Amino acid sequence: MSDGISRASLFGLNDNNSSRKGAHLWGKNQFNSTFPAALCLKMLDDGVKPVYVTVKKGKEGIKFFAEDTRLTMSDVIDDPFAAYYEFEAPFSPYNDYIREKGSLEKTDLVVHRQDKDGKKLPIRALEVKLTVVPDSSTVKRSESDWAPEMVVRPVSSAYAVLSVYARLLKQRKPELKEEVKKALAIGYQRIDGNNWESIAEISKEAGYLVKALRKAVMLTSKIQSPFMVHPIWKTKGASYNLAKNCFDVFVWSDVAVMALPLTKLEGNIKKSNAEKEVSRSMRDVARNVRALYELCTMGNMSYDSIYRGMGLGNQSDKSFALSGQNTKDLMQHPRLEKPHYTRSVINEIILGGGEERLRPERRFDAALVISRLKEEIQQLASKSQ
Repeated sequence: MSDGISRASLFGLNDNNSSRKGAHLWGKNQFNSTFPAALCLKMLDDGVKPVYVTVKKGKEGIKFFAEDTRLTMSDVIDDPFAAYYEFEAPFSPYNDYIREKGSLEKTDLVVHRQDKDGKKLPIRALEVKLTVVPDSSTVKRSESDWAPEMVVRPVSSAYAVLSVYARLLKQRKPELKEEVKKALAIGYQRIDGNNWESIAEISKEAGYLVKALRKAVMLTSKIQSPFMVHPIWKTKGASYNLAKNCFDVFVWSDVAVMALPLTKLEGNIKKSNAEKEVSRSMRDVARNVRALYELCTMGNMSYDSIYRGMGLGNQSDKSFALSGQNTKDLMQHPRLEKPHYTRSVINEIILGGGEERLRPERRFDAALVISRLKEEIQQLASKSQ
């Protein structure tokens, strides 16, 4: 191993503040979290605010907003001098809300705050979604219509609901939790306790479940908090070539993520008593209604039964997916078309020859390596002139 590679690092992440170091910064399914964390720390250092995606009550129901003034990066990742970043770990405070002890799955990044004695206190659970712009559904459209795909895992849905519940418990007055419970009862009480696995039952009561979650989202929109870190990297069409302005970070609130499955269902629920297919989005609505109602009523939920169970004819590898055609309107902001950072920021985030540790068979890694090689070729050409 060369001295250059042995000194490879990512901006802001070091042996004292991160659970990943050395080779573990660059491995498969690791770089997709460590690079975004470094990008966030770079934005914090530069004073650049992320684009915050939240939900509000609109005239015709739920409306998504993307703004770059409300949230600072320190609201997301805390102060790096006092924080400790633990990748791929469960958020231990949520264990109290899970009936099956030890079953809570890992989230992408747990932010801890360290005291002067080095004791770590977990303060925030973050999901991380690194996605490319454009996706396959928007690449043939005008560049102004390009957007990323978003795949939501069951653990993301679960953590979003747990985050909302934790915020409800922190309210000085209990009225909001009671209002949310009452709203959710519209759907929850339509399902017999033994029928949450029934395609026919969920299909028949789909309209009530959608109405219940919609009302809960509107009520909790006033207490939403940063939850999903969504870095984007932009290419020239479907190529491996990075666009000139190619890196930025969107952050979704917990309530916005809880509301996402509704975006594919609003106005598209047909009442029927016949057994039919339950879509992934409808399953996620049912899961969220059941989970948040049980939390508000009993103080805990059955993680295994809800987010590992309730298959309803679908595989459990993901909750649901939204194509760029769907996310475009939700993430509507000038920085989706023109991300804040140019390609040159790679040199400020990947340090000490770290690009030599990347795996070019992965598209994101290949795009970074290609960009660095082009830069080196240009430098050599300039010197030879």
